[in-house]
Amino acid sequence: MSDKTVMKQRIETIKQKLKQARDRKLKCFGSEAHKFNSQLVPKSAVEGFESTYSITLPEEYRAFLLEVGIGAGPYYGLQKLGVGWVCDDETEEGEKTWLSSPCLIEPLMCEGVGHTGWDDALEKQGHPWERHYQGIMEIVSQGCTYLSGLVVTGPYRGHILGLDMDRQTPHFDNSSFLGWYETWLDNVLAGEKYPSCKAKPKE
Repeated sequence: MSDKTVMKQRIETIKQKLKQARDRKLKCFGSEAHKFNSQLVPKSAVEGFESTYSITLPEEYRAFLLEVGIGAGPYYGLQKLGVGWVCDDETEEGEKTWLSSPCLIEPLMCEGVGHTGWDDALEKQGHPWERHYQGIMEIVSQGCTYLSGLVVTGPYRGHILGLDMDRQTPHFDNSSFLGWYETWLDNVLAGEKYPSCKAKPKE
């Protein structure tokens, strides 16, 4: 079975689970914003966004936009393409190259370093602070200064990061967009009011 077939099956499963959440009239943190409804994103909009920023969106996220869409999702739901994508470099060239530049953040950089150690590590490598979030696109607002970002370039492309605009240490939530999304949805269906996007440890 091809990877694309498996991905399509996973997306169909997610659609069914979203319908369950709607049919059961479930509620959780942030769900009033979307009520588990989604709106398809036109292929022309996806391709236009990719062309503008010289990127190809990670396969799972791209397929999800085309087959499920924005709206229903963790916290306050999946945002529209290009809304609030964490760009600290406000120069014209900086904004143009922000998403196409390789993501600098790595998992080991975020372990046991306190609130600012990751920032310090990147500074020592010669990366100015305003470029530390490059290659990451905000896809969900968690509220306050917190958000979920999708890595769109570099070796961790497709991973989901938990970020804080007050620059606390980021954390890698999942290596797969669909895994991250379905974990949240499974926890919703389990009745959690503040559903996590992290899979529960096996007993």
